[in-house]
Amino acid sequence: MRLIRRNSNVRHLPHGRRRSRTSRIDGFGPMKIGAASIANLLALVSVAVGIVIFVAAPLWGLEPVATRVLGLTIAAVALWVTGVVSPAWPAFMIFVVVMIFDLAPASVAFSGFGAGAAWLTFAGVIFGIAIHRTGLGGRLADSMLGRFGRSYRGAVIGTVIVGFLFCFMMPSSMGRCAILVPLVLAMADALGLKEGRRGRTGLVMAAVFGTVLSGYAILPAGIPTIIMAGAAESLYGVVIRFGPYMLVHFPAAGLLTMAAIIGLVLLLYPDVAEVTPSEKPVPSRSWSGAERRLAGILVLVLGLWTTDFLHGLSPAWVGLAGAIVCAMPNIGALDSEAMARDSDYTPWIFTVGIISLGAVIADCGLAGVIGEKVLAATDFEPGADAKNFATMVGVFNAIAAVATTAGVPPLLTPMASGIADAAGWPLLTVLMAHTAGQYVMFYPYQIPPILTGALLGRVSLLSTTVMGLCWTGLYLALIAPLSFFWWRWLGMFEHAGS
Repeated sequence: MRLIRRNSNVRHLPHGRRRSRTSRIDGFGPMKIGAASIANLLALVSVAVGIVIFVAAPLWGLEPVATRVLGLTIAAVALWVTGVVSPAWPAFMIFVVVMIFDLAPASVAFSGFGAGAAWLTFAGVIFGIAIHRTGLGGRLADSMLGRFGRSYRGAVIGTVIVGFLFCFMMPSSMGRCAILVPLVLAMADALGLKEGRRGRTGLVMAAVFGTVLSGYAILPAGIPTIIMAGAAESLYGVVIRFGPYMLVHFPAAGLLTMAAIIGLVLLLYPDVAEVTPSEKPVPSRSWSGAERRLAGILVLVLGLWTTDFLHGLSPAWVGLAGAIVCAMPNIGALDSEAMARDSDYTPWIFTVGIISLGAVIADCGLAGVIGEKVLAATDFEPGADAKNFATMVGVFNAIAAVATTAGVPPLLTPMASGIADAAGWPLLTVLMAHTAGQYVMFYPYQIPPILTGALLGRVSLLSTTVMGLCWTGLYLALIAPLSFFWWRWLGMFEHAGS
């Protein structure tokens, strides 16, 4: 088993030339000033700042523990974003530092191991190996390509559409990534887009960004939205319904997000398929026993995920059970050799680490303090709807920068009533505005499913950051303003009595 993926820093080229594998950002070609040098420098400076804050605690009116957690967070997030070390390394660093310096109880420090998202990621690792080893991925990929065209452009469009349709079947974006990423990797192989090709990176980005971001327009398809809806009902007695929620978010934000992701992927990761039906027809072959067993396991898992409202089983434990059956000798689809040789558990350890860090941040009170300070610095005012809308997006992301998108609703939802009074909005509008802020991603740590999905697809975190920044710029410049006007047309900013 490998917790940290081996990675050579040197790529051999013809005529004896050598170049660093890390001297380029995936899909963007060589960088004149050296992407690796910039990443190393940024990581060094950020870690140094984190250490200074950690040692100098307490600072800025924070408790000593909260200050140290802030320093640790800055260092860990910098290492994750820059990708100068394996994503598993900062996770282990968090565990060690938290325990040595007694920043949180062990139950909090290692709480990521008990989180459903972590085990969905683990299941995704196992399913990915099985889909590749049995050949089922190639079969499904060929079926998808047959429907959307055996071209790179058609594959990108089809991936985003399928990712959106999965949102209606699977409540967890982490689970959707776990199933989709192995499929698009098989699709990339079918198109001749091998490891290192821009098109391969583009297909992974289309799958991950497409299914996570488009899912925000569907009420049960995103964890932050589910948390917000649950808190709204318990705190205010406001029940957010599926239909009205989709009416507010899908026509503007949802559709435009899908179109924008397709356009961005084709622009940032241009490529051409090297395999066409005329060049290399896919031979017809019978289903192997392993393929049949794996298909049965996946159908059963998807069925249980889709009907969770009937049986109440967590998607995480359903996925884990499916992964265990998948790895059972003679019953599943993997043998012991595949488990030992092909397994890369880095995405799983990363997910555990990022969830544990969020729990430590909440436990020490850092997230609450930051949320209060951010809200204190805002200036909501009745009648200034555009300004208030932009402020809500800013507040959400200022908190998400530390607590991740899933950590914002528990902090922001209890403040919704006060914000509604200050802005002159209905309470429901303030609650809906949570979602408008979820789309923004300045760095991958803010949206863990995107980060984990990229790791499952072996896309560098630096490349994921660039894609996220380009998406965020487009969202803030175009999609968010259009969403605001759609909301105004729906009368979202008017009180019932006005």
